Amino acid sequence: MTSPAKSVPTGVPGGSFSAEDATEAALHGAFTGALTAWLTASTSAIMSGGMVPDLAMMLGPAVWASYAKFRVRNALRTVWLKVFGRTGTDLRGYIDTYTEALPNRLDGLPELANRHASQALAQALPTGDVEEIRKAVQDALAPSAFDGYVNRLAASEASISVNAARHELAMTAYREGVRIDKVWRTRRDDRVRHTHEKAEGQQVPFTAPFWVGGVPMAHPGDPTAPIHEVANCRCKVDYKLHEVRPAIPAGVRR
Repeated sequence: MTSPAKSVPTGVPGGSFSAEDATEAALHGAFTGALTAWLTASTSAIMSGGMVPDLAMMLGPAVWASYAKFRVRNALRTVWLKVFGRTGTDLRGYIDTYTEALPNRLDGLPELANRHASQALAQALPTGDVEEIRKAVQDALAPSAFDGYVNRLAASEASISVNAARHELAMTAYREGVRIDKVWRTRRDDRVRHTHEKAEGQQVPFTAPFWVGGVPMAHPGDPTAPIHEVANCRCKVDYKLHEVRPAIPAGVRR
C-alpha cells in the first residue's frame, strides 16, 4: 500500500531555499575575487603596450573562466560541506561537473568589460590628454563598475548550485529505497521566462526528466540543458516522498 506523500526526512533538503543564502554569499565572494583579479590583470595588460590603452590586450574569456572556476570550486566545497556535509552525501564529483560547465554561463563578462572600456576610450580620446585617456579606461574597468553583474551572477548561480545539491541529496534517499516524485516550481513573478512558467507544477517521478521548453531537464539549472534554459534561472524543485522500497544495490540501475 502506498503511503501519502510526506515531509522530507533528515538528509534530504526540503522545498525551502534554506541553503541559498549561504551559497549565494560564498559565490558572491568567489565571483568578486575572480572578477577583481581578471580586471586588474586586464587593465595592466592594456596599459602596458604604449601611451594609449590597447584594448586588444585585454585578457580573454578563457582566462576569466579559469579564475572563476578555481574560486567557485573552492567556495562551493566549503559551503556545501557545511550545509550538506551532515548528510554524508559526497558532492565533490558534482561540484567538479558543475564548475566544468560554468564557463558557458560566464561569457558575458569580457564583452561587457570591453564595451565599458571602448566607450570610455572613445569619449576620452578627443581630449588628447594621455593621462585623462588612461584614467578613463581604468575607471571603466574598476571592479565597482561591475557590482550589478556580480550580484546577478551570484544569485543565479546560487539557485543553480542549490538545486544541484538538493538533487544529489534526493538521489541518496532514492538509492536508499525512498520513492520520490519531483515538482517544478517557479518564483511566480514577472521575471520567470515563458518556458519555465509553462513548467510550473509539472510533476514527474524522480528519475524522469522535466520537459522545459521542449528539452529534458533533471532539475532547474541542469548543466546538460541549453544555456538559454539555465542562465539566470531561479526555479526550484519540491520533492514528494512516499513509501520506502527495498534499497537499490550498488551498481544496479532502475
